[in-house]
Amino acid sequence: MNAPPRLLLITLSNIGDAVMTTPVLQAMHQLHPQALIDIVADRRSAALFEPCPFRGEIIIKDKKAGWRGLLSLVRRLRQRRYRLIVDLRTDGLSWLLRADQRRTKRDAQCSGPHAVERAYAVISPLLPPTPPQTCLWLTEQHHRQALERLLALPAGRDVFSLQPLGVAELAIVALAVAAWAALLMLTWRHRIVDRFLGI
Repeated sequence: MNAPPRLLLITLSNIGDAVMTTPVLQAMHQLHPQALIDIVADRRSAALFEPCPFRGEIIIKDKKAGWRGLLSLVRRLRQRRYRLIVDLRTDGLSWLLRADQRRTKRDAQCSGPHAVERAYAVISPLLPPTPPQTCLWLTEQHHRQALERLLALPAGRDVFSLQPLGVAELAIVALAVAAWAALLMLTWRHRIVDRFLGI
């Protein structure tokens, strides 16, 4: 049996930045569903990618290791020829590696100001223009820990939660904004506030 093809994602260091690169990782998987994707990450962000079901190896890039660490990293990564390398950093590491195809920030035609759009622009010529949602892959242990912490909160305590909005919720928000804007314009045009205050 042949080994699955390998892809390489050179991701960003900070945890928040790394989360913004998960649409690129998902897009690489969509492009090559049979491939394993090796990930070059920082120690801080590596744990985010551990549960990803289609990842290969996680290779740590230690900036503090200096040029010797970089040589060791290049030597390790050159042992494998990658079908595709996507480099979201700017240090040129991908050009020292063996690959059939490379996509770097230099190739990107950025389509927007958001970090997800900037990262996705590196790979978007190969895929549909809309990036997948950001994603965190969670294990059963993560779910259990979250549930234990939620259940440990005192009853009646306020909890704040964030989640992406769906199309229906976005439509409702857009309608509310439009209605509010129309009300403000009507009030301004007819000087309702001035009349109310007697000005």
